[in-house]
Amino acid sequence: MDNLEEIRSYAKKLKNKMWATRGARFEAYRYYLQKHTLSSYSISIFSSYLIALGLLSTFKIFSNIVLPDNIIQFLSIALSVLILAISQIESSNDYKLKGERFHDCSKEIAFLITEIDYLLLNIGNQEITNLQAIKNVSDKYELIIQKHSDNHKPIHYKVFKSQHPVDFPMSWSEKVYIRFLIFFEPRWFYLILIIGPPLFLLWRVLS
Repeated sequence: MDNLEEIRSYAKKLKNKMWATRGARFEAYRYYLQKHTLSSYSISIFSSYLIALGLLSTFKIFSNIVLPDNIIQFLSIALSVLILAISQIESSNDYKLKGERFHDCSKEIAFLITEIDYLLLNIGNQEITNLQAIKNVSDKYELIIQKHSDNHKPIHYKVFKSQHPVDFPMSWSEKVYIRFLIFFEPRWFYLILIIGPPLFLLWRVLS
């Protein structure tokens, strides 16, 4: 029989490790789900802008005020090629599938946490008197990590830590910085696609 305190300590360390991984993987799922939604909407909106850009030249709207007609036609073609390339790149990244994989990983780890909780409650009982039962859970955890080989980003783990200040103390400035990063990192490119063209049009009309 192994020392019961040693078994309990090992089980708690394993649970904390799985709990942190599950949390980070769930944040990764949320991150990629947002990326998928933002990618779809921004490309659709930017494509609408390109159609409107072509109509400016066709119907002589703001002719030579926004830009000369020949420049508008050139930009319409060039930006159409650009948005096609962006669409192909975004499609190949398959953010939705990545997010679903991280979600599946977090759910599988959650089941193991339930299992380790049961073992912690029953340490010392006849069936749990050595480290082998805990090691079995550890092996299952390693198999899950190997199966879901895509790793989450460091920012996902930082977000998870910021949500649990008791377990991971951090300063107010660190929390603000993490929140800033997790808000702008997945959004800045798509915000440029959505907000950039109207701002440029407004600037040209008013200038």
